[in-house]
Amino acid sequence: KLTDSKNRILAAKAIETPFEKFKDLDQDDSQSKNEIEWLENVIKSCEDAGYKFSKRLFYSFHTCLKTSDMSPLTVLAGVSGTGKSKLPQLYSKFGGLYFLAVPVQPDWDSPQSLFGYFNSIEKRFNATSLLRALVSFQADKSSSETKDNIYDLSKNVLIVLLDEMNLAPVEQYFAEYTSALETRTLTKEGIVSAPLRDSSLFTGV
Repeated sequence: KLTDSKNRILAAKAIETPFEKFKDLDQDDSQSKNEIEWLENVIKSCEDAGYKFSKRLFYSFHTCLKTSDMSPLTVLAGVSGTGKSKLPQLYSKFGGLYFLAVPVQPDWDSPQSLFGYFNSIEKRFNATSLLRALVSFQADKSSSETKDNIYDLSKNVLIVLLDEMNLAPVEQYFAEYTSALETRTLTKEGIVSAPLRDSSLFTGV
């Protein structure tokens, strides 16, 4: 999480572009639901769509996501064809949450594969869809002097699926993220961690 508002806005202006995958979601606003009703509605919607998961699995997955302050990662393990990729996708779709699937490639060998790299020829940072999405969901549009340049989704929830993440050595492409997780501390603003990238990379873009 970018804790400094100036750096947060700078990053958003530099590497973020409107993401076509993030369209307005169809949500049932007719009445507010409590947590159990919301989750039961998600389960029923999955069954109506032809996907049936055990209630215990749904509740376990939901609980893991709720504890993201302690552990922002949820690992789904199991044999092929058991719905590991489909579960978070359906949970997001029928729960009214944003969802981004990132298919891991076998040749991923550094954090650049996951987040992007600085293009020294064009003098700009070539960000991946994942990094652009992360910035969008942290950008505080209300604090920006150039509001139209920031796609603000900071009040929404994004679930990211790293699909088949064991196809490449996790300790290579995911090392920068796990190192940032180790710096997580509790402050008055919530739980924060060190930035994934130095904000100076975006200077002069």
